This record gives sequence, C-alpha cells and structure tokens, in this order.
Amino acid sequence: QQDQQDQQDQQDQQDQQDQQDQQDQQDQQDQQDQQDQQDQQDQQDQQEQQEQQEQQEQQDQQEQQEQQEQQEQQEQQEQQDQQDQQDQQDQQDQQEAKAASMDAMTPEQAMQLLDAERDEARPLIFRPARAPSRQPFKDW
Repeated sequence: QQDQQDQQDQQDQQDQQDQQDQQDQQDQQDQQDQQDQQDQQDQQDQQEQQEQQEQQEQQDQQEQQEQQEQQEQQEQQEQQDQQDQQDQQDQQDQQEAKAASMDAMTPEQAMQLLDAERDEARPLIFRPARAPSRQPFKDW
C-alpha cells in the first residue's frame, strides 16, 4: 500500500509537473502571440508613417511645381508688359517723329501745352469801388 501511495504521489507530482509545463508553454505561447501582435502593429505603424511621409513629399513637390509655374507665368507676364510698354513707347516716338516732320503737334503735345497754359492762367477778380462810408463803425 505504501508503494501504491508513493506511486500515486509520484503520479500526482508528475501530473502537477505536466500541468505546470503546459501552463508554462501556454504562457510562452501567449507571450509570443502578444509579441507577434505588437510586431505586426509596429510594422503597420511604420508603413502608415512611411506612406504619410511619401504623401507629404508628393504634396511638397506638387507645391514646388505650382510655385515654379506661377513664377514662370509671372516672369512671362512681366516680359509681356515690358514688351507692350516698349511697343507703346516706339509708337509714340513714331507719332512724334511724324508730327515733327509735318511741323504739327501730336494730340499729346497739344494737351501738354494746354495744361501748361491752364496752370499759368489766373482769374481776374472784379471788385466794385465803394465809396467810403461816413458813418462810424459801431462795435458794442
């Protein structure tokens, strides 16, 4: 009976050891699963962060392109304005040269002359002569 008891104790110990081993394995598996999940989450986070960086870089490149295009358009507009201004000046010079050859004034020259004369002109103020009054000035 002692042997049986010893065997039973041994069996119980073995069962406990097996249960403990199973529990340890389960705990290890759980830890491994958690670690795997954490690794997956970290990987997803890294991918999302990388995608956001790529999107930001694309936006930055697009904004740079737009700014460059705007700058080019502005430069073209300035060149066009300069060309227009030069054309206007050339046309005015041609008109003046033509008028000078015909001994006549251009409309612009006539306006300038009239404006200059207008600035010199002053109105004539008429004051009727009054006889000095003989009554004393009363200030009371």
